[in-house]
Amino acid sequence: MTPHHLVKLLEKASLSYYGHASLGEVLLTGGEPTLDPDFLMELVSMLGRLTPRVVLQTNAFLLFPQLTDSLMRAGLAEIVCDIKAWDDGLHTWYTGQSNIPVLRNVRYACGRLPMTAN
Repeated sequence: MTPHHLVKLLEKASLSYYGHASLGEVLLTGGEPTLDPDFLMELVSMLGRLTPRVVLQTNAFLLFPQLTDSLMRAGLAEIVCDIKAWDDGLHTWYTGQSNIPVLRNVRYACGRLPMTAN
């Protein structure tokens, strides 16, 4: 499915359910949306015609500064980070990966966009 097809499907569902195609907010969540940054960028950009607020829920592991900046330019309004553990050892035990890149990416995005960390 392409971002174009997904947005068309969302428009159709919104018209059917709400009677109009505009939405107050769209939350992009997983799997992990940042695994396909090109798809995500195009989708965020296209969603701007349906909603004033596009929110991304991510584990932030791949939310590199360049991607954050590009998503902001595309219209991303907010980030919700699902941080598995603040302690690096525990995070590594849970995920098999260090949380150092996660915290670095969160630190970069924080202050650039509204952010919530879970």
